[in-house]
Amino acid sequence: MRILLLFAPGGVIEELCDAGHEVYACNSSMEFIDTPRLGARFQSRWIHAEQKMSPIAIRELRNIIGEFQPDVIQSFTPYGLAWVNLALGWFRLRGRKEPAVVSFRGITKRLSRLDPANWLTFYHPRVQWHACESLAVQASMIQSGFREFNCPVTYNSVSIGPPSLSRDEIRSTWKIPLDRFLFGTIATIRPVKGIDILLQAILQNPTANLHWVIMGSGKDLAVERLLRSPDLSSRVTMLGHVHAASSFLHALDAFVMPSRSEGLCRSLIEAMLQGLPAIVSDAGGMKELVRNGIDGLVVPKERPEPLSLAMTQLPQSSDRLTMGVSARENAIRLCAPDQVTRRLLSIYQAAMD
Repeated sequence: MRILLLFAPGGVIEELCDAGHEVYACNSSMEFIDTPRLGARFQSRWIHAEQKMSPIAIRELRNIIGEFQPDVIQSFTPYGLAWVNLALGWFRLRGRKEPAVVSFRGITKRLSRLDPANWLTFYHPRVQWHACESLAVQASMIQSGFREFNCPVTYNSVSIGPPSLSRDEIRSTWKIPLDRFLFGTIATIRPVKGIDILLQAILQNPTANLHWVIMGSGKDLAVERLLRSPDLSSRVTMLGHVHAASSFLHALDAFVMPSRSEGLCRSLIEAMLQGLPAIVSDAGGMKELVRNGIDGLVVPKERPEPLSLAMTQLPQSSDRLTMGVSARENAIRLCAPDQVTRRLLSIYQAAMD
């Protein structure tokens, strides 16, 4: 099978090549992947464009499709999906069946038929199959008018780099005492991620010897206002953007994600693969990955009080280490590259039939 991928996880690309398929990847994450080992089965190109209607991207994709002649094309972002549909609309492959086009949907917001952008992407008649990042995403697609049969759940896959520093070295760099129980969050600082809820929960938490580290850039006025509190300055470390943040996760004792809305949080998968128990809100697909009391704790979204209580209970729980082991096993079961690739290949085959 000849497969053209846009914005795809590196682990999936590697698995597809190892299974004997030819892969052409555009704008895909290849960090931590040994691309020379993939040999002639793999090609890649970076398209420098940031708009759905980008003439540059459409032209480059048109050339790639004509040269590579894929059987299947999948984009993991709406931008890429628009580029593909516009590129295919301009020509037909010489003597070959038009490639099947598959989308990947990662958010729970319902699609609107009144939005022209959706007709360039998910509602385009060429796109008949949609890989959904979680059951919650699948439900939103069904509510948007798609058939459940054509929206199979395919959890996301991530690649984690080797740690460059030890746990103690990282904490020393962050100036966090080694005896603190350390919670961590990786998220873009914007309202949907609920960092303001986390900070409110910390303010309500009187437990000594706890510390929080937040990795991620962005702007949220509610977060900025809360950070002015002197009660947070000694308990919360804001690191801003951290390159390859997943390689620092082993310095944490637990992971926290208080999102208001979530398809399935990528950094949550990374944390669970590192064997960290997690405290998450019940938003979207996170409660599918974190089984309450088994892999961590699940609390109601947008409520600081239960989140604060969970962050008191977890460090004291005799099951905390067992939860971490279970979290890693469940993340592997649902999100390991070989498992995700197996599900994607079944979609590709169905799309081609």
